[in-house]
Amino acid sequence: MMRCVTLTLVAAALCGAPGLVQAESVYQWTDSDGTKHYSDKPVPAAKRVNPELLKSNPIPPRAPLQIAPSFRQSVARQCADAKERLALYEQSGVVIEKTDTGVEYALPENQRQRVLAELRSNRDRYCARGATERLWREATAVPPKLTVPEDAEAVPISPSGF
Repeated sequence: MMRCVTLTLVAAALCGAPGLVQAESVYQWTDSDGTKHYSDKPVPAAKRVNPELLKSNPIPPRAPLQIAPSFRQSVARQCADAKERLALYEQSGVVIEKTDTGVEYALPENQRQRVLAELRSNRDRYCARGATERLWREATAVPPKLTVPEDAEAVPISPSGF
């Protein structure tokens, strides 16, 4: 009985040991918005930091975003549409376009490649990991206030606008 308990404790300690080893490596990086991030997994452009520093300077948790369900659904639809359109263009060798007057023509290859690049960009915008949160932040961002320098002079504009 004592041997079973000892083996269980040793097994539990060994299972927990890899977590302890990983916790010794902490990485820090700053994203394009200037927000600092910390992780136990290395990412590109991250630098290794002392984990004891994190204990002395606790990081307050960020409040979760309250994203409207209709916005999530909209992004999911846009992602599905972008994937579908991209698949259609990638599968087709020749793309037939139609002018406003109803005349059909084959899209030149250089324009087809341009459209493909735009479709890939749309797919990446709406389907990438974290796209919903990023797009929500963009949509709800408060525009910066425009300020006029104190020494600015008003310029009169004629009634004609010139």
